[in-house]
Amino acid sequence: MLQTSTNEVSYAGFTANKWQQVIGIDHEVTQKIISRIKSEIDTTGYSIWVYGGVLENWATWDIDMSLIGEFNRHRIREIMSSAVKIGFEEGVYIDLKYQFHDEPIDFDHYLNNGKEPKVYKFAELDDVFISDGKKTIFDGNWEGPLFIKNLQLPLDKQITKYKYNNYIYQKAKQIV
Repeated sequence: MLQTSTNEVSYAGFTANKWQQVIGIDHEVTQKIISRIKSEIDTTGYSIWVYGGVLENWATWDIDMSLIGEFNRHRIREIMSSAVKIGFEEGVYIDLKYQFHDEPIDFDHYLNNGKEPKVYKFAELDDVFISDGKKTIFDGNWEGPLFIKNLQLPLDKQITKYKYNNYIYQKAKQIV
């Protein structure tokens, strides 16, 4: 059974305390969020890719997404802020990052081929995430309106799940 939560979450100027889990890309709430992103946000010149738990059909509190396109700080911030706002309104955290590389990350490519994790450069809306009073501060630096950080992918938790729990990660799916 999917859970709900009243944890207060704050990120990038948004705050909410009504959250729900989703399971799968076809879940009603996931589809509503995707539909709103497509209809409410001008993403001309950019693509948005979904990856992570929502593609793996397990219950998740967030939807992992990557934004790909020209590096225009203000345009990226506008798109990302609009998508995160939709997530806060719908009660599902949108973990959207702008990626500086042109192709979505293929976790299976690394995990099935024994390749070493690689460090990628991403931009986010903020350097602080707060959940129920617990503050997480990300490493990185501000470049104008975006917070820039490096992230090694696949994550250690993904490697562990693959090696010891036989998880197979789906390829990222383009939604816009």
